[in-house]
Amino acid sequence: MRRSVALLVLLVALRTAPASAHAILVRSSIGDRPLAADTAASVTLRFNAGIEAKLSKVVLIDAQHTERPLSVAPGASAGELAVDVPALAPGTYGLRYRVLAADGHLTDGILKFTVAPR
Repeated sequence: MRRSVALLVLLVALRTAPASAHAILVRSSIGDRPLAADTAASVTLRFNAGIEAKLSKVVLIDAQHTERPLSVAPGASAGELAVDVPALAPGTYGLRYRVLAADGHLTDGILKFTVAPR
């Protein structure tokens, strides 16, 4: 009987254990501000979990849906990526990211931003 109760308690504990979550973009250095036209920038993407920078990817998407891979490096903390954004003309763009969290989950998303008129 004691074994049955112990097994039941273990099964309930395993079933209610918190599941690993995907990395979620919680902040970027762009914020709601437009980037300056014709000026390269380093953009920081901050996630709620540690990120494997070497296995993560970011591409720039323009208004014509043209994609350009960007350089990605580890940020100041385990949950940050530093992305080198080239000088851009005014307009609307997106950074499409695919990151591998330290827990092994992949997360995809797009961060939309604008480049200010000259």
